[in-house]
Amino acid sequence: RQQAAEAARKAAEEAAASDPNNPENAKKAAEAAKAAAEEAKQASLKREKPKAKGAQKDAAADDAAQEDTSADEDTSTALTDLADEQEETDAPADSLSAQMPVPTPDEGESPDAEPADSVGTDADVVVEPLDTTKVGFVYAYKNVRLYRKSMQMVCDSLSYNDLDSLARLYYSPVIWNEEGKHQYCADSVYAVIVDQKMEKAHLLSEAFIHIQEDSLHFDQIKSAEMTAFFSDENELSRFDALGGASALFYLEENNTLATVNKKDCRMMSARFKDGEIEKIYYFDTAKSDGYPVVQMHDDDKYLKGFSWSPDKRPKDRFAITNLNLRPSQRTKYRNVSEPKFIQTEIYFPGYIGDIHRQIEVRDSLARIREVRAERDRQMREQLAERERRDSLEHVQDSLAIAAEEALAAADSLASEHTPIITVPEPDDNQPETETPDQPVEFHEMTPAEIAAAEAAAKASAKADAKAAKEAEKKARQDAQDAKWAEKEAKIKAKEDAKKEKTAEKLRKKKAKALRSQARQDAKDQAKLDAYKARYQKKLDKKNNK
Repeated sequence: RQQAAEAARKAAEEAAASDPNNPENAKKAAEAAKAAAEEAKQASLKREKPKAKGAQKDAAADDAAQEDTSADEDTSTALTDLADEQEETDAPADSLSAQMPVPTPDEGESPDAEPADSVGTDADVVVEPLDTTKVGFVYAYKNVRLYRKSMQMVCDSLSYNDLDSLARLYYSPVIWNEEGKHQYCADSVYAVIVDQKMEKAHLLSEAFIHIQEDSLHFDQIKSAEMTAFFSDENELSRFDALGGASALFYLEENNTLATVNKKDCRMMSARFKDGEIEKIYYFDTAKSDGYPVVQMHDDDKYLKGFSWSPDKRPKDRFAITNLNLRPSQRTKYRNVSEPKFIQTEIYFPGYIGDIHRQIEVRDSLARIREVRAERDRQMREQLAERERRDSLEHVQDSLAIAAEEALAAADSLASEHTPIITVPEPDDNQPETETPDQPVEFHEMTPAEIAAAEAAAKASAKADAKAAKEAEKKARQDAQDAKWAEKEAKIKAKEDAKKEKTAEKLRKKKAKALRSQARQDAKDQAKLDAYKARYQKKLDKKNNK
């Protein structure tokens, strides 16, 4: 026990001697740092003395030897420099307690100035790099409204956090997109947010999707639960209806809604392309009915739970708030001097400098990414401008060809109505008269003509696309009709075969009954003949007596 106590006492003395928080040790360290600072100051004074031309080699050798010093000497020099700076400036123990300079507004900035960019939040908006500050949690209560150019939402309350990137909308939320033509309703909605865009939304309990065809007709999908997927442009790309799915789709013929198709099944899934349903799948006990639109009653045009409410949709950001966005304060706060952390540098030399270097490297990488993104954007714009010029040249060429065809047609018409004129043969004795060549005039297109040509080309392309789309839709409808006709023919053939089989069975049964009846009649006739013979025999016997 005595040996253990002695060992513990020695260990405690060694720990106290090496403890930096011990006042005596701190005093010794300060004295050592002060002595090292004096030595470093003397060395710096020697280095600053002017050197003769003949002693340049010795100075270079001294500089090289000084650069090849050990890590311990560099650390002691840094500590002594910081100690001298503290003594000279008489700074407080903690630089954070010193007063920070009061930020002043930038020149040319006013508190009421409108920013260059605008979004539907109260955050600072500038053309400079985005702020790295992220919102961790958001809770909103009572009459919540959200506006974005491609999507709008309303609900009673909302919660969001960055841990799972889920936005939860409660109490009859409604979501609109595609300029308000698509509406999504449910008792509650869970939306997955990825890169500031809604990737998908889970419509929980009484899910309903409205798709407006015109002012009176709507495509409708209803289910107990539904999942809607959205593209990068916030357009509906797919939906999965789970549990008692019902749907009502209007089919267009000759630019008119002519037929309505009503679907009922256990589950339903559909994919969209260019705003139109590309493929649709039905699962488990699917039922389909088709009706002409003109024969439908008003009550049959809407599924149970239909609730189209465009008046609730925020039309623009001013429907959310009339407050203007605050001007940027980034430059003002960037000019605020950074704290020096003198005491931290004494005990952890180079630590704060390393942190500042890491921040600079991070900011430089962010600037490099921004420069690359800007360069890519400019390249895309140049390619788009080149494609536009190529299309404009194509339009001009097509217009020139059309003009040549019109001139050719006019010449042909003129030749039809021009009388025949006989030209006398040239006389060799008469001198020939030269006719000067007429200069050919070229008409350069004006900007108005170019704009008109572009508009005509766009209208023609739009008409061609519409015609191709109508032809594709008609081909799909014809294929569907042919498929249904083939199915109906198969069903009819099957029914005819079944009827023929039943009739054959009836014929066989009837023939069998007839044969049985004939046999029974023959037996009865034989019995009757035997009875008659016996009776006649009795009569003959009685008469003979």
